[in-house]
Amino acid sequence: MSQIALVESTLSGFAVVPGSEVQVQTPLGNTAVADVCTDAGSLRSQIPDVITALGTAGSQIPDGVGGLAVRFVDCNANNALIRYVGISSDDARAFAAGEIDEAALRSRIAVIP
Repeated sequence: MSQIALVESTLSGFAVVPGSEVQVQTPLGNTAVADVCTDAGSLRSQIPDVITALGTAGSQIPDGVGGLAVRFVDCNANNALIRYVGISSDDARAFAAGEIDEAALRSRIAVIP
């Protein structure tokens, strides 16, 4: 599965901006990223849910992918960036394998500048 397809399918329960899936270099390395529509009021609850969803994809992450990330954007304000966060592929794999729990995964969120 490609990085882009992986992120797209993992985030199917969220309001992913169509065509926003990309591969970019971040502090996590080569990172699969998608934009998700939100607003400031929903952000606090959405971040942990999205991180958990990304973690479930850990067993499917292709070699060479350093992380999975989401840019939370305000789709009512020209997709203005609200927050950019992700997790390392190692943490996602550990979560998917049951080596770390949801609380540990969520504590390892990386804020991407």
